Amino acid sequence: MRVFKVTKGIEQHIKVSENNFIDATKRKYPFYQTVREQKKQYAFCPDCENPVVMIHLHVDDQFVDENKRKVSMHARHIKNDVAGLGDYNQEAYDNCNYANPLSSTSKTQRSEGTSSNEILNLLKVYPDIIDTVIKRSIGIKASQDLFVSMIKNFKEEQGHLYRYVTKVNLPYAFAYMSDSQNLFFASFDTTYEAGKNLLAKFNQNSKWCMATRYGKIFRKQDIKQFVELTFHFTDFDYFEIDEVKYQRFYLVISEKVDGEENEMIREEIIFDQYYFLNSINRRIEYQGLVNSVY
Repeated sequence: MRVFKVTKGIEQHIKVSENNFIDATKRKYPFYQTVREQKKQYAFCPDCENPVVMIHLHVDDQFVDENKRKVSMHARHIKNDVAGLGDYNQEAYDNCNYANPLSSTSKTQRSEGTSSNEILNLLKVYPDIIDTVIKRSIGIKASQDLFVSMIKNFKEEQGHLYRYVTKVNLPYAFAYMSDSQNLFFASFDTTYEAGKNLLAKFNQNSKWCMATRYGKIFRKQDIKQFVELTFHFTDFDYFEIDEVKYQRFYLVISEKVDGEENEMIREEIIFDQYYFLNSINRRIEYQGLVNSVY
């Protein structure tokens, strides 16, 4: 994984880098330990809070191992207790998104309780950040009516109970469960590269619609027929690079006129593993600064 934490019991996702680890731990015990005459660096998994060991922390970020494979700096779960740091919890590991991410084909559900309540709370308290992730990572800016429709779909699906829906991927799982939606109730957010990319592909591939330079979507002036313009998400799964697991899905945009359908875009979206929870952490931090004064 590419994130770690050093304090249990709080939302904390620190991106793995040598400087970030040194700043967070000050090179102190129990994060730095000598084990069987070898120096080891430890931290916590941000999700399950089990111990993790840092791999290639103080070497080149593209370290080449004995099998001539490039292995980047990352954190890895270890299934044992770490002195002074914490004990290993198998149940927490089994439910950890970083250890065992699930695709949408898994219908495994969690019971109502702490984890599901945490996900619902994030949806209720930070919907604006979820909206920002969708604009930033996917490129689609939903109208308020469309966003409400997406919320209703998530509720009807009982999305908070599916184990593949996690605090890390919530904005993407929220979008995935929105089913097919009318793209005329949205626009492309051209303040982000994802929106600019979608706009260019849309205008290149659409037969009956167009988008302005600001992302607003219209039916072409010479088209008199009714145009059905929709988007949905598919193929929610994960892949692995250098023993680190990432999640992704595909955005599909289609248009249909008089029974003729044109799938104009099928775009891979790789989930940002840091932005959502880091944005929440920043908001909480600044709320704390204000509260410290007032």
